[in-house]
Amino acid sequence: MQKLHIPHIRLLQCEYTDLFAQSNRWNFSNVSAPYWRLYWTNRSSAAIRNQGRRIELGPGRIVLVPPNSVFSTFNKSRVRQLFIHFEISAPYHAPSAGIVSFPLSKSIKAIIRDIIRLKESPSKDLHRLALTAHALTALVLSNVIDRVMRVPDIDPRILKSLAYIDGNLGSALTNNELARSAGLSTNAFITLFKAQVGHTPHIYLRMKRIDQACLLLHFSDNSIKQIAAQTRFCDRYHFSRVFKHIQRIGPAEYRRLNMNPFTSHSATRANHAG
Repeated sequence: MQKLHIPHIRLLQCEYTDLFAQSNRWNFSNVSAPYWRLYWTNRSSAAIRNQGRRIELGPGRIVLVPPNSVFSTFNKSRVRQLFIHFEISAPYHAPSAGIVSFPLSKSIKAIIRDIIRLKESPSKDLHRLALTAHALTALVLSNVIDRVMRVPDIDPRILKSLAYIDGNLGSALTNNELARSAGLSTNAFITLFKAQVGHTPHIYLRMKRIDQACLLLHFSDNSIKQIAAQTRFCDRYHFSRVFKHIQRIGPAEYRRLNMNPFTSHSATRANHAG
């Protein structure tokens, strides 16, 4: 019997906001970030463009944006948008398709109504809001998992090492330690990891730490020096070099371009093999 891998969904942000109230009314070019986004608007006004395709937002549709998708946003009038930023644990982290838009079901409509009610309630029941937003993301993903995610058949030992990496990004991880977490010799682990994941453990760990740095730059007030230390880089200068190598933009500019809490990151990931 095939083992069922339950994806862990980590909510980063859930907001219901007026796009027209922003300084540029939600008009951005070539934005991207290392997490998923879910969009819904209460009327037709906003749209996104990805790979030459224009995708309209509106009350009858959900738009789901996989991590590191590069797109532009447009909005011409007052509209309220529900958006959720979230992450998914390995092995569900490898999107196989672009941005997806699909009609709302009755169940999704009901959950959206509940989220809006909770967001606008004076009581601010954050625990119920978090659970309801989690339910929405899980339901949306269940509708389109075959279109937006590639769920590879990964060796259970490598799955253990991926989970170990996710839980210990702030630690000084070595290949020997990761191999022990997988129950393999170091050489066998490195060979199997690259064959299954597509990167060496060192390159994968570095990319995951830069992903974590992107989140800290967007969702925290920590200094770049502090973020470099949190993500286990030896100093700010080494961190900045690696960050720019992967994201094609420096961390200071990355943060400056994303000071508005309702925007997405303006950076594109380079494709680095290792």
